[in-house]
Amino acid sequence: MLISDSLPAGEASSIYLKGVSLWTLSDFRRWAERAVTSIIDIRNAYSISNDFSWRLNVAETYRANGLDPLSLEIALGKLKWSIPQR
Repeated sequence: MLISDSLPAGEASSIYLKGVSLWTLSDFRRWAERAVTSIIDIRNAYSISNDFSWRLNVAETYRANGLDPLSLEIALGKLKWSIPQR
């Protein structure tokens, strides 16, 4: 994962960037703000550690905001670096 405001690298860099995802800094900041806000909201709703409905709410909140592992894998997979088409 490369988080940067830089433009995608050129063809000469492809050997070094195989399997690397490029996440623009502005997109990452928007995602991070949403993630932190969601976590704060979840924490504020915390009642008892054994509260099953609270745990389900946490899981749904993560999914709804793209914070669960599967959502992250899908989103980041779309950001894979590729050689620019001419």
